[in-house]
Amino acid sequence: MPVQIFVDKLNHDKTAGVTTNQAMLLENGNRIKIINVEHSDDISVLVFELGRYVGVITKDINGTPGMMFFDFQKNREKALHATKIFAYEVGELIMKNFEEVTKKYDENYNLVELVVRSDFPSDFSAS
Repeated sequence: MPVQIFVDKLNHDKTAGVTTNQAMLLENGNRIKIINVEHSDDISVLVFELGRYVGVITKDINGTPGMMFFDFQKNREKALHATKIFAYEVGELIMKNFEEVTKKYDENYNLVELVVRSDFPSDFSAS
């Protein structure tokens, strides 16, 4: 049974999902064993492998963290295109993770499922 990761938005073919909902971000962090997401003042970006997805935790210009997931479907051009929205160094990390995800893409395909959820609180602060 795949690990469910929650997102606010998911594209039609489930190859990209995003959340900026803080309660959802904390729950996802717990599900994928990334701890202390709520204490991330010194982290500007985190790139990681998650099954067939490359995951990115980053902050917007207001310092609010968000989580994105990309399934590049073993397509290097698709991955390179996506890196253009990030700083060069982040793009390099995404490509390194893309290469690792691609090695076990078929084997890890069903480990994670992105699920749109709307029942998380929209205004949440970790206390």
